[in-house]
Amino acid sequence: MIRFRQLTLHVVYFLNVLLIFLLFVESKVHVPMVLQVTGRMHPLVLHFPLALLFVGIFLEWLTRQKDFQHPAAKSITSYIFYLFAVTAAITALFGFFLYKEGSYLGEEVIWHKWTGTVVSLLAALLVWLREKPRVYYYSGLAVTTVVLVLTGHLGSEITHGEGFLTEPITARQSRIAHVENADSAIVLTDVIQPILNEKCLNCHNPNRAHPLSWKPRSSSL
Repeated sequence: MIRFRQLTLHVVYFLNVLLIFLLFVESKVHVPMVLQVTGRMHPLVLHFPLALLFVGIFLEWLTRQKDFQHPAAKSITSYIFYLFAVTAAITALFGFFLYKEGSYLGEEVIWHKWTGTVVSLLAALLVWLREKPRVYYYSGLAVTTVVLVLTGHLGSEITHGEGFLTEPITARQSRIAHVENADSAIVLTDVIQPILNEKCLNCHNPNRAHPLSWKPRSSSL
């Protein structure tokens, strides 16, 4: 366990230092094709730190129960949080590589980049706080959870459009207009474009470098 912790901490610190360095020289960074491939793996690896954090929180609560106060359970919880720190740093780096590819634009993307960096740094801080008084550790755990949820929310809005997470609750009304008189309708404007606005523009939004901003020419069809 001690050897695993030492190796993991070295990896976590190295990745975070690398991430901070890349952010400082961001304007001069050119991502080669090999790293562009890893950048496109960002949507895949981002699920690991999210799952590991919530599994770790559950195990923290479980090991506080009288029937589960066993050294093995505490060791497993430590492993989970160390893996969380590693995967958070990897996810942030991959996200930076994807960002530098230039396919994603807009203010939300900038916020997502910085909150993702904060999650990586907080994850590294969290494994250090595990050895400190519990009040500091639990405070760090709470802050990390909030920032991670915020980062995930921003990411979902970048890829799926504004309000994606809360859409089932808000019950957004369909933007597809009802065509009352099909004979007098302009096909492109009254039929096709509303469907594109409803079904496509959530993902092909201004945060993408090539959003779907098609506007029909005037037509008598």
